[in-house]
Amino acid sequence: MSSSDYATPEGLREWRLELGYTQKQAADALGFKHRSSISQLENGHQQITPKVAKLAAMIWNYEHATPKWRAK
Repeated sequence: MSSSDYATPEGLREWRLELGYTQKQAADALGFKHRSSISQLENGHQQITPKVAKLAAMIWNYEHATPKWRAK
């Protein structure tokens, strides 16, 4: 997946749900302090920066390349 896949509110929400993350877990993974930051991004109230989209893509690739037996 490329970072452009996560540059829209819908793409970011899909990313989070497919990884099984809560908004709080997504906020932690993307470096935000509050869950509400993810809510604002997913609802289009805040712009998704290229940095956030790239980080989301890196997390997606890591999660899908890592064996499922690893401890979470």
